[in-house]
Amino acid sequence: MWSQHSPPGLHNGTGEVAFTPPPLVIKFNEWIYSSPEGDPDAELVAQFQIEHNTPYSVTLTGWATEAHWLWDPEEWAIGSIEIDGVVLDKIEVTSGSRIDVPFGDVLLDAGSHTLRVTMINDFNIPLVGDRNLYVESVKLI
Repeated sequence: MWSQHSPPGLHNGTGEVAFTPPPLVIKFNEWIYSSPEGDPDAELVAQFQIEHNTPYSVTLTGWATEAHWLWDPEEWAIGSIEIDGVVLDKIEVTSGSRIDVPFGDVLLDAGSHTLRVTMINDFNIPLVGDRNLYVESVKLI
């Protein structure tokens, strides 16, 4: 016989389910050798799709080369990450070996998106210095 009363230990109430999507890793494994101002092909672009409105933390994994003029301090490559035409941040990648560089947080709606990575401070003078950015991957976690 069915009873309208809850069994002992159960209480009326509500619950909440938190959905955490798996990390999205976009692998490039490519160098950026120039800035877009001098070379419109000097960018890495990827299309991706997500199923739910989700907040993400964005991290670039890669490394850079540094270069400088004689009277200026050394400067590493500055990477820029843009999603759907909005720049998340522009950050100096200060390592010649693999490093994770956090670029901030973004809330993305479900659907298709475009990720664009560029280097904004190209410098290349033979025998003086060449500044480049290696992008292993961009992670959205």
